Amino acid sequence: MSHITHKCPKCHLPKTLTFHLYSHPLSRPQVIPKCASPLRYSLPSKSHLLLRSLKYRFLSTPSRSYTSVSQPIKDIQVTASIKDQKLTETPPYPLHPPRPPPGTERLLKIYKSSLPSPSLPRCHLFHYLFPPTPSLSSQDTPQVVIDGQSIVDDKEKKSVEERPAFIDGLTGRRVTKKQVQKQALQLANGLRQLGVRKGEIAAVYGTNSLEWVNATLGCLAAGVIVSPISHAFTAHELAHQLTDSLASLIFIQPSLLPTLYEALPLLANPIPTDRIILLAPLPTTSYAMTHLTDPSTPPTYKYISQLWSTPLEISPLSPTEELSTAFLCYSSGTTGHPKGVETSHHNLTSQLQALQVAYEPLDPSHDVILGFLPLAHIYGLTCLLLHPLSIGVPVVLLPKYDERVLLRSIKEFSCTWCLVVPPVLLFLPIHPTISLLIDPSHPLYPLRGVLSGAAPLSAELAKKFHAKFGITVTQGYGLTETSPVTHVMTAEEGREKLGKIGKLLPTYEARVVATGGLDVLQGDEGELWLRGPSVMRGYWKDDKATRGTFGIGGWYKTGDVVKMDKEGYFEVVDRVKELIKYKGLQVPPAQLESLLLLHPDIIDVGIIPIYSPTRASEIPRAYVVPKPGVLPLRDQSILNKSLGDHMTLIHNPAMEAKIVAEVKKWSEGIQSWIKSYVSPSRYLRGGVGVVEKIPRTASGKILRKELRKWAEEEEKERDKWDKGEYGRRKFEKRKWKGKRSNYSL
Repeated sequence: MSHITHKCPKCHLPKTLTFHLYSHPLSRPQVIPKCASPLRYSLPSKSHLLLRSLKYRFLSTPSRSYTSVSQPIKDIQVTASIKDQKLTETPPYPLHPPRPPPGTERLLKIYKSSLPSPSLPRCHLFHYLFPPTPSLSSQDTPQVVIDGQSIVDDKEKKSVEERPAFIDGLTGRRVTKKQVQKQALQLANGLRQLGVRKGEIAAVYGTNSLEWVNATLGCLAAGVIVSPISHAFTAHELAHQLTDSLASLIFIQPSLLPTLYEALPLLANPIPTDRIILLAPLPTTSYAMTHLTDPSTPPTYKYISQLWSTPLEISPLSPTEELSTAFLCYSSGTTGHPKGVETSHHNLTSQLQALQVAYEPLDPSHDVILGFLPLAHIYGLTCLLLHPLSIGVPVVLLPKYDERVLLRSIKEFSCTWCLVVPPVLLFLPIHPTISLLIDPSHPLYPLRGVLSGAAPLSAELAKKFHAKFGITVTQGYGLTETSPVTHVMTAEEGREKLGKIGKLLPTYEARVVATGGLDVLQGDEGELWLRGPSVMRGYWKDDKATRGTFGIGGWYKTGDVVKMDKEGYFEVVDRVKELIKYKGLQVPPAQLESLLLLHPDIIDVGIIPIYSPTRASEIPRAYVVPKPGVLPLRDQSILNKSLGDHMTLIHNPAMEAKIVAEVKKWSEGIQSWIKSYVSPSRYLRGGVGVVEKIPRTASGKILRKELRKWAEEEEKERDKWDKGEYGRRKFEKRKWKGKRSNYSL
């Protein structure tokens, strides 16, 4: 510690500054004015100094020897605030931020995109999609259709402005962008007349359709927050989201009414009948109607077009209102209950601006996108609805994935671009329909590119698909919390960078962080942290979860392990929460899954950890789906069960023993095969379970929590066998054949 008395150059009054000189473990010693503690001043290179002339002393012993220098005190310059006055003198060394010593460059590495940064508009998402124009004339009013007929004249102009914005892939119905805008404003006014106020939450529950688009955009125009719900939800899952989101109205597909009826008694605040709006006309003889509480007085539901009124004139957002919530999407819930993610108008307009810079260039006059991914998922919502609508590229909407409909739609509507999840790339080439319906010279013509997302895509799978169809597979990366895309590649980049997720979008900053919180060197693996204008506002009604997922400085912790090459391309290695720790060594399930998919007899696989008391460690366990015909006896037993012939297995122990032996031999072969490709820490010591299907979310992510439940059930049953609860003595232990895995060895 040292004291310096001098005169203020402004008031000429004597002032005293107290300095502390110390060594920091991560930087050079610094001289800091006590009265200006927020400021930091450091010594230059080779100057971890002992200023003997000033009798400075280190408060901690330096870890290296330093050069001693002596400078006159008049050369010292500091700037500090003392009672609203600034004090300045000249220094003997330059003032600059502390630099880490050699070898510690990994302390902080913030990566930015090399792509040009776009402007970030501050406007309503609806105004971004449809810039304000004079009121639409009555001549633009689309034909209202309830019977499934075309709502657009077949002889409409084919100019770019009049090209359809969305096409129903099943019926051929289509709407232009102008009609989409008009219908949305009509619905917005109808919602106002229904009593729906700005800021309320509307659930949209159904498969992809033109009405789904109308409901979503109409709510946006009315200032209503949209909460999309997956059509695959059960009644309990539906009730959870409706209750948690506080939804006050719901747009629903008629075929899903039975699920809604089951969920209504579970709701804390039931939705009134007049706020249950159908996305399609209700059939006169509807199975759903028999599930009403009182069939004699069935409710009268309104079809969405019956709410249409005169177009609503919406005004621009007030200052900072663009930061308000536009969508309340729910995370996939692969590790627990789904959480509501608040996505603002600014989150999405920033996302759409970035995609126009980094995404595959699409020509509105030539390209057509095929969309079978659910719009209820943020991936489909942004990349199939909002982005194509903003750039004027038509989208062919399909309610679900079906190989026959997919192939027919590609031909009929001349689709050139398609969004998929990895399981589609896995199953499409081996589906028997392919050999019957495609042209061997160019099976999927005119499709020129495929973008995979929502789950990791291995380079091997991309190569197989390209070899089969000659179509480039590119990959992107994103999360519900980031609106969603953060990394993406063009088709040209995808040919050279198979297995990569692409470069960072220009609106994001990224860090790759090790377990201890320090940034890793370029090329090393670490957790991906992101920061940018498209990162969510937070989790809905869950401040604790929001605080837990953000680090100091506003960095969102993705939970994904990545690494970046010298050219700036990122690659996903695994999930932090899903890493298996075998005796302290990290085993990434995704890498084992990618490797097992290379086996010619396996068509799908999921890896989970199970705890081994004998090893006091987690060990990898694989659940695999074998190709048909690989296990003929097992296939026959499954067929018998499906036909109701249970007697074959129940009263035929010899056949059961043969099936067990068949599966055991095949499973041991899988375990031996993988040993030649991985280190001992990654052996499948937890065994191989043979299953009919790997549970996945609608977006293609493996539901590992379901696999863990299977493993727990099998372990409980195995314990019962060991304890003799099935009439077996302890020394006659046998392997348990689990319910889920059929034959789990």
